[in-house]
Amino acid sequence: TAKYAEILGFREFVRTAEIDRLKVLVDENPHYFEETIAYAIVFGLGERWAEKFKDLITEPPEWYDGRNPHHSFSTVLFADNMMSSMHRMNRDLNYQAPSQSSWSGGGGSSFGGGFSSGGGFGGGGGSSW
Repeated sequence: TAKYAEILGFREFVRTAEIDRLKVLVDENPHYFEETIAYAIVFGLGERWAEKFKDLITEPPEWYDGRNPHHSFSTVLFADNMMSSMHRMNRDLNYQAPSQSSWSGGGGSSFGGGFSSGGGFGGGGGSSW
């Protein structure tokens, strides 16, 4: 589709863009880096994209609250922090708690269910603990 081709084209631009072209884009739109870094990260090009902007962007976005106000803003550290946050969020959203049957006392011939003395078949019958 046309949208897919547009996405692939932008990915190629992120991969190959020259600093002079990026400087023009930043001059036209000072927020260009912060508006595009998430896409670069999704493309797997976050570090490369941030590296290209390291001398073009020296001030953090207005909404950004960096940890140390005494150090200058770094697009590379900004992207690294963003990628780390996205990785943690992805890990946490995809976390699956152990099933009850794998907890101690959960099933089989232990106290919680199945053929155990705590319930299951006949409320106390079956095999013992």
